[in-house]
Amino acid sequence: MISPWIISTAILSLVTSVSLFYAFKFARVILRVEDAIGECLDVLDSRYGSITKILETPLFYNSPEVRKVLRDVSMSRDSILYVANTMMSIESKENLIARPEEGEEELGD
Repeated sequence: MISPWIISTAILSLVTSVSLFYAFKFARVILRVEDAIGECLDVLDSRYGSITKILETPLFYNSPEVRKVLRDVSMSRDSILYVANTMMSIESKENLIARPEEGEEELGD
């Protein structure tokens, strides 16, 4: 007859194996997403710089259509900055949770 200890050990081993499989699977997904976000932030940074350079050039044409396009480009530049800042603020909030600010005491000290 099979001992209850053997059965419970086998069940716990199976549950542990399945949970480890999914933990590694999700960890790989999270790392891939983090790499993709880093690459996207680099692209956004380069696009922000090029759009800023274009917007700094003087405009010699007073057409309302040209002014509207300039305003749209300016709003696009601002939205790129907003997205990049939002993504960086998520990362900085995680860093603040991980380590306290200077002058703050850690809990338990």
